[in-house]
Amino acid sequence: MAFSIKTWVNRISEFPSRRALLDEGGTTTIVTVSRSEGTIQQEGDAFNAENMNDLEGRIQQAFTDEDTAISDATNVVNINVTLATASWSSGVYTIRNNAITATSTQIVSPALNINATQLKALQKANIVDNGQSAGTMLLKCMGTVPTVDIPIRIQIRSK
Repeated sequence: MAFSIKTWVNRISEFPSRRALLDEGGTTTIVTVSRSEGTIQQEGDAFNAENMNDLEGRIQQAFTDEDTAISDATNVVNINVTLATASWSSGVYTIRNNAITATSTQIVSPALNINATQLKALQKANIVDNGQSAGTMLLKCMGTVPTVDIPIRIQIRSK
């Protein structure tokens, strides 16, 4: 995946705390604004070029790591699965396929033929990974358990 890193720079102005206030009569008044926040419960992270450039670097590294993982995968299997409404058990759905291993990576996407009702149900379900073992992966519904069957695609990658 291509990621273009942006170099952030800090804004520098002559009067960073100065604001122009325009009253309802159309008169502009220049004021200097200062913080009066009371007791600081916790200092937060500064929004500045250093922190934003660090974030850009970490995002770029994540893309690089993902590209490496993709290129390292020597066995890729794509399967279509329909998440049947009757097969959910306490918000968990079990998918069985021999291509799934204890260390394979699965990428779950809506199927190409998903309709608007099914997609909305998939989004409301807020499905997350709930573990895997040889031949099995578990999906957990963090939202509303679907009341319609949902077609999905799973890409299984292993070395």
